Amino acid sequence: MEVITFDSAAFRKPQSDLNKIMEFIEGQQKRQHDPSADDEMWIDNYDACTFLKISERTLQRLRAAKKITYSRLDRQVYYQVKEIKRMLRNHLIRSNEEYLQDLSPWYKDHVNKNFVDMRNQLMGILNSESSLMEIVKLIGSDVLPDDQKLTLEIARVIRLGFLQQNAFHPDDTCVSLEKQYKMMEVILYLYKKSKALVTMGMPMSVLKEDKIFDRVVSIKYDVPNDRLDLFDTYKKDIDTFYDKVLEKNG
Repeated sequence: MEVITFDSAAFRKPQSDLNKIMEFIEGQQKRQHDPSADDEMWIDNYDACTFLKISERTLQRLRAAKKITYSRLDRQVYYQVKEIKRMLRNHLIRSNEEYLQDLSPWYKDHVNKNFVDMRNQLMGILNSESSLMEIVKLIGSDVLPDDQKLTLEIARVIRLGFLQQNAFHPDDTCVSLEKQYKMMEVILYLYKKSKALVTMGMPMSVLKEDKIFDRVVSIKYDVPNDRLDLFDTYKKDIDTFYDKVLEKNG
């Protein structure tokens, strides 16, 4: 009979690893039965910002104002989960939506009564894009219906033509609220006309043969800040695009 020998240290290591795994599993089970156990956990700046939905600079201001309890260890800052829950429970952090509600009357009085509504429409399109991108990552965009392809295209126009800023461009360094409103108006007008075409059965491949989407992306550069009257030209161009697609494919 052959005798196999093991080094004692080599035998003890797998046993030690197995014990650690069992301790981890038991700890997870304990947390499931006792949710309050999570309250004592410590998290770093990144996790705290994620839970509170704020930037690191805002988190730093909260520490400086002594509005959040924290601990330092080796130059790193940590927070207990129960402290994060307290901040959320007591509404000590204001969301962007809450600030927007406060500012809505000002936008209506000083810019346009439809400013906030248009902003919300753009946000809705971007949120839809975020959901669709999960599908696109798995199976690609070709399988999407044309109305969803349109959503992705308009979201691209919003991100590149409205949200993305070039601080080195003379007309994009500082953009007035009036111009921002005009830009939103043109983007949503393009969306409205394109959606009507898609509803009539026009595929996105046909719509994208026209350069109107790229033209609207560059609108912030092509329309000087002191020539806002040029936005009316873009609406006429969108109408021409609409009529051309109908005439060619109707």
